[in-house]
Amino acid sequence: MYKQLNSVEDLELSFYEEVSQIPENEGDLETTVSYVRDIRDGKLYIKKEILNGDKSVYQELLMYEEKNGKKLNGVPKLFTITDDGNRVYTIEEFINCPTLIVLWSLNLLLQRSLPSYLERCA
Repeated sequence: MYKQLNSVEDLELSFYEEVSQIPENEGDLETTVSYVRDIRDGKLYIKKEILNGDKSVYQELLMYEEKNGKKLNGVPKLFTITDDGNRVYTIEEFINCPTLIVLWSLNLLLQRSLPSYLERCA
């Protein structure tokens, strides 16, 4: 069964194939987060599907990036935002660093190491 593409953003989403879901997000019925690969260049990205999400929040972030020529620190760069009426879909930068929650649970997040972590991974 083929999905009807309704916009340029929908067409853009069709260029990403799911690699796997992110296990830390299992059990969240509102949001699905997956690793996806761009079939054009082979790079990894993050795809979020947010049930009843507010597309305007992501549009504001994207407008900030475009207006200022940079992304907000600690917020992954957004590449695509679209919705189907029920879910908001985003394609975001993949940052290959452990999450703060993982570091905290391993007692590796020390106050003195936070600035260097944020510099490398934010």
